[in-house]
Amino acid sequence: GAITPTVRRAVGRLPSGKVAMALGDALVSYDPMTAQGLNAASRSAHHVAQAILAAPDAVFDAQWIDAVFLDYWKTARHAFHLTRDFVTQLQPHQQLALYAASVIPEIASDVFDNAGEMEKIYAWFSDAESTMAYLKEKGFTPEPAGG
Repeated sequence: GAITPTVRRAVGRLPSGKVAMALGDALVSYDPMTAQGLNAASRSAHHVAQAILAAPDAVFDAQWIDAVFLDYWKTARHAFHLTRDFVTQLQPHQQLALYAASVIPEIASDVFDNAGEMEKIYAWFSDAESTMAYLKEKGFTPEPAGG
């Protein structure tokens, strides 16, 4: 990947001393390989808008910004970690899952239909045991090594 996935501080300080909230690539950058940048930017903006609407009388200070970011990060972290995995190196179980998606349409649908909600994919894609259980449930059995 050409871009290293990066998470930055949600709170910025302006020369005036006032705080500003980072959004989009200023907050979290993604390698374009997984097409998560625009999705994440719109999701973070929506999350912030919902937080403002939920507490219109809140003091929008550094503490509020950090709290809103931490709440957003509960789901956003999944897309970040998946992007990082794709850019650095997919683990063997992740490679196997992508191969399984190439031969079982239901697995491909689960992966690509949920690309905007990576937390649904990450639940089974992140660790080997969960991946293997998911693949077995979908009817995929890997061939023994050597074939």
